[in-house]
Amino acid sequence: MIARLLKTSATPAINSRVTRGKLVARNARFLLFVVAIGMGNGCKNPLEIFGEGDIYSASGLHDCTLEEFNAGPGNQCITNEVTGDFNEVYQAVPRSGWHFKGWRTYCAYNSLDDTCSFDISASTVASYTSAPALRAEFVEDCAEGEVCIEALAPQLGAVTDSSIKIWQVTRGDANFVVRYKTGTDPWSSTAPTIIDDSTGWVGTVPLTGLEPNTAYEYETWLNGVLHTSATFSTLPLSTSKAPLHFGFGTDFIHYYHPFTALSAAAEKGFDFMLLIGDLI
Repeated sequence: MIARLLKTSATPAINSRVTRGKLVARNARFLLFVVAIGMGNGCKNPLEIFGEGDIYSASGLHDCTLEEFNAGPGNQCITNEVTGDFNEVYQAVPRSGWHFKGWRTYCAYNSLDDTCSFDISASTVASYTSAPALRAEFVEDCAEGEVCIEALAPQLGAVTDSSIKIWQVTRGDANFVVRYKTGTDPWSSTAPTIIDDSTGWVGTVPLTGLEPNTAYEYETWLNGVLHTSATFSTLPLSTSKAPLHFGFGTDFIHYYHPFTALSAAAEKGFDFMLLIGDLI
């Protein structure tokens, strides 16, 4: 899931692109947090892209473009198999309007080094069938004098006939405000909720006193900048005998995106969903 980027403060774009031929192998840390599930000749080392960019390999054998990553289950990025001695250097190359932020899982998380090197013996590679994904994270460029705040899309939960909670996660300090209304009524606005390191970069805003079985428009704002505009509906009165339609799901594996089950559920128009267990 790609973060929505809010432009509210200055982060310089970093031009760290180099040609594939100029990639230089380095002794990057390879933290082999692997799941040993048998012996084999090769190992899968999935590649993930967060934001908009591509991952290229010095050998040209393990490239992962944004289009390939977005192709869904079974794409080349996820099935990235390595065999024998694994000596490879990956480079993160941002798309236009984006810049590289850092690597996740392996190598240092910083924007100053857009390469990540692997030097793994064949015996180690053969001992495992899969390893955690190497993820390249990209963020959108900011206009001069602005700061980009990285934020995931808000999540809604705990819906009742008169209330709902809206949950937000960011990667920077933010004042989190929700505006909401129904029909032609004027907007109501919540008091700011502070999101920072003391809150784990998470904020939750409850909306109460809502009308039952009613559709609402809502907006989320971070540091005075509009983040998301969408709708939700409250449930019928708890004493109502009206039927409810709901769905449930479990075991969502992050690299099997896009989650077509959720798209199918959205078409059903459920009153609510129960997402239970193993959600990444």
